[in-house]
Amino acid sequence: MEVGSKVLCRHALSSSADSIIPLWHPGVVDAILHADEVVSVQCTPCSSVVECALDKIVPLPSESQSLQLSPSNAIPIEPGNSSTSFEKGDLLSETFTDDEPPSEWLLNPTAVSALGEWEKHTKGIGSRLMSLMGYVAGAGLGRRQEGRVEPVPAYLYPPGVSLDRCMELREKSGGEDLLQVEKRLKKDQLREEKRIKREEERISANTSVFDIINNQLAGPGAKKDRMKASKDSVNVDKSHLKTNSSKELNLKGYQLGQRSAQLEREIVHLSQSMARQAPRDKEAAGSIQKRIDEKKQELELTNRAQARVSSEQNSRREKKKYDIF
Repeated sequence: MEVGSKVLCRHALSSSADSIIPLWHPGVVDAILHADEVVSVQCTPCSSVVECALDKIVPLPSESQSLQLSPSNAIPIEPGNSSTSFEKGDLLSETFTDDEPPSEWLLNPTAVSALGEWEKHTKGIGSRLMSLMGYVAGAGLGRRQEGRVEPVPAYLYPPGVSLDRCMELREKSGGEDLLQVEKRLKKDQLREEKRIKREEERISANTSVFDIINNQLAGPGAKKDRMKASKDSVNVDKSHLKTNSSKELNLKGYQLGQRSAQLEREIVHLSQSMARQAPRDKEAAGSIQKRIDEKKQELELTNRAQARVSSEQNSRREKKKYDIF
């Protein structure tokens, strides 16, 4: 709080009929006397400078507008009483029991909309009745203004959907229309499923354009020979490895190394995909995790086969050294 700050000060107006009862009024700080713990405030309603103790001052945030309280609609505060009876024609109004006003009196600058704001399109009977009962615009509901400041929002839920699903959509909506949110979530899920399917097809095919041309030109008999050759190329049984030439062992080692590197890349890619899907779709994340486990098992088998080929190659090198002598 500094000179020029907007505050609420509690004092009795000399022009008011109820001058004995201290009221809360808006004002601007004129001077601060730290030694006496007194603040000089220029009261807005009466345009006079009054001195108030620090416990009778409530600073107002600079972002929000000052509370426009006038002697005609200000709320009297009598310590020790929970209610005050007025003369005929006045309503029974509850007041605060403490000298200090609650912090909920201050306007909330982050509020989405004020209570009764929609009544600008109507006659505003509800707002006027609340004002007569002592409600201050921008303050919270309740006797001590500790209630809600913003109006209760209205939500439009899609028909024929369970309440649990509606709550789930509400959490994911982020303020959007729930019908549009549901359509967007379904669209995102279908797009992700198509992407995963395309990735699976690309990985499973792993076929170049030259392989397709060779398949078409070779004829049906070459397919069996190619399958047999492919089966022999991945056979890493110890007895079969002994019958392979050094050139065939080098080829097998190269193919197994390439396959191992490819599996590692696929595992990294699937792990990233699962991390993106885990918060949104548990079912898709579980399917991806299953594929990751399969890839890891295949990688382990590939590494074992590569180790067998390397062992056979090392044993042949050692044998060749001894043959020299």
